[in-house]
Amino acid sequence: MSEEATVFEEAGITSEEPEAPTPENEVETPDYEVNPNEPVQNTERPEWLPEKFSSPEELAEAYNQMGKKIREVQQGHAPEKYELKDAEGNDIALSPEDEERYKQMGLTNDQAQHLEEYFEKEVLPQLTQIRTDYELGKLADSWGTDKDSPVFKERMQSLHSWAEKNLPPEITQEMGRSASGIQTLQKMMDKGYSTMNTDTSTPKRSKAELESMVQDERYWKDPAFREKVDQAYRQAYGS
Repeated sequence: MSEEATVFEEAGITSEEPEAPTPENEVETPDYEVNPNEPVQNTERPEWLPEKFSSPEELAEAYNQMGKKIREVQQGHAPEKYELKDAEGNDIALSPEDEERYKQMGLTNDQAQHLEEYFEKEVLPQLTQIRTDYELGKLADSWGTDKDSPVFKERMQSLHSWAEKNLPPEITQEMGRSASGIQTLQKMMDKGYSTMNTDTSTPKRSKAELESMVQDERYWKDPAFREKVDQAYRQAYGS
């Protein structure tokens, strides 16, 4: 294909010469003028259009106005500050972003409460289960076994029993939320950490400090920080 040629030309398609007008094929010119600015009127009425509307455009405008009024009414019922409770009756501290989002949605306090209850009872447990299954899979892979195998369950039971005897329950629960936390417990058990062998001459961190270190996001992301936590446990519970 040449650079100048078009696909039509390469296919052998050429422009047709206009047919010379003859009395038989002459087109009559209308004897009226068309205003190009005048909209074309469609006189055919759609069957689905309700009788009280004269055109689809009028119907669309009516729905737009109705939606606008509904949003105005909803926004008028949004409280200045939401007062929500969890299943135990404790206050729920909404983030500024969530509170603003609820107000934009026009939710009343009752509606926001129902939404929080649905999330707590239906959504959160599912998310927790998904995350737990994922962490169990990671742990099983690191141990070279399957999370449903008897070997895996026996190892987990042994580790949990040791943690219950040698660590505060808050620490065991918090570290048991992730594969990396359980792996740290495994290292501590392998090295024989125990509250029965604490060296009182060595300063140790308080339970609150240790819990705070475990909850720090760096514990899950930064190996150096995780090693620092490991050392803190060694100081607190001996080796």
